[in-house]
Amino acid sequence: MGISFVENIVESEGFNVSLTRAMAGSLLETSKGNALIIVQALNGLHNNVITFAQLTQSLESMRSKNSEMVANFMYKNTFDAALRYLSESGYPVDDVMCIISLYDERIELYSISRLAKIEVSDAEKMCNFLLERLILTKSGEYYELNEFAKRFVLIKLLPDRFELSNLRDKIKQHKDRMRKKLEQLETTLDANSALHKNVNEWQPRNYIDKIVIAELFSIYGEAVVCVRRGDKLEFERYIRDLNEHSLITNHPYVALQKARLLKSGIWKFYKGNVNVLDQIQRAYEEALESIEYDYRYLIGTAAHASLSMFLGVFLCADRKDYGRAIRFLEYAKSIFDQTQVQKPWFISCNYLSISYDERYRQTNDRAYFVHLSRVAKQVSASKKKAANASFDIEKYLKQFKDYIQ
Repeated sequence: MGISFVENIVESEGFNVSLTRAMAGSLLETSKGNALIIVQALNGLHNNVITFAQLTQSLESMRSKNSEMVANFMYKNTFDAALRYLSESGYPVDDVMCIISLYDERIELYSISRLAKIEVSDAEKMCNFLLERLILTKSGEYYELNEFAKRFVLIKLLPDRFELSNLRDKIKQHKDRMRKKLEQLETTLDANSALHKNVNEWQPRNYIDKIVIAELFSIYGEAVVCVRRGDKLEFERYIRDLNEHSLITNHPYVALQKARLLKSGIWKFYKGNVNVLDQIQRAYEEALESIEYDYRYLIGTAAHASLSMFLGVFLCADRKDYGRAIRFLEYAKSIFDQTQVQKPWFISCNYLSISYDERYRQTNDRAYFVHLSRVAKQVSASKKKAANASFDIEKYLKQFKDYIQ
């Protein structure tokens, strides 16, 4: 029973540790069956902080100590080894740990990177490394110190009272800047109806999401101007800026804007470049995955429908993958049928009709004919609404006249 307990911990925590039954029994005995000590021990083995022989020797030498003292000792070894590795790798880990400790609430990568004056990508690497070693915990996109880690930061890392006061001031100023930025954003939203509609549609989960969505809305508009000017260098700077934002939050709007931005530049800068087409498709799919796994409250919304429509149009027009295009365009249309959003509805119907038509020609399967006929009749019945949606209804009716009887 005890050995099964150790094996279950290895499996549930995802530790890459191979133990024989004898080794599991030895760990149970030397740890006195304490779950916290076992987890710390397995974590140390998983991260190559200690060998099994060193582990059992350390636990044997502390048999007379109580369980909490043993757990503290083992955690300290993991803590010291992790910080030493990051420091020797050139990361300002001591500064980051102090920032997280003094922030007085959970903190996201954007704030860590700004306060520590490092790239968001470096902040992410450090936090993920510390997360794997149980030094940080993560909820959504926010990090905080493990309860054990708080003790060691307090004892080992916090600076003297003068530096401590300066750091607290920096954190306060950062929070004040963020608060001011949000206030400015609210003023901008009130004055810009298009931006306001965009932010509301994508329903940011927190203030970081809200700021990022607003910034990407502006970045997209500025980058499209670069396309018109033929300024590839400046356009790619905006792409890098957008990639940096993807490290701040995994909100689906980030990946969507990357896909749209690359697509806007493909005919000007990357014509015939299959690699860029792959990047566009991957970005659209990442955005959908983000909704499916992290932002599930967006499922079935107009934002979800718009994203499905964009991917469906791309698969139809750029990839000629009509079968997959149908799947996403049907979903988009089903939502727009309910929301009465005219322009996206006509776009979805148009590319869905093209995809049905192509699949019918390829397979001669009457199911595609029947579905296309149904959509074409719906579009024909909505003729009066087409002008307001800037949709060329006459061209559509001419193209699909054989399906409208």
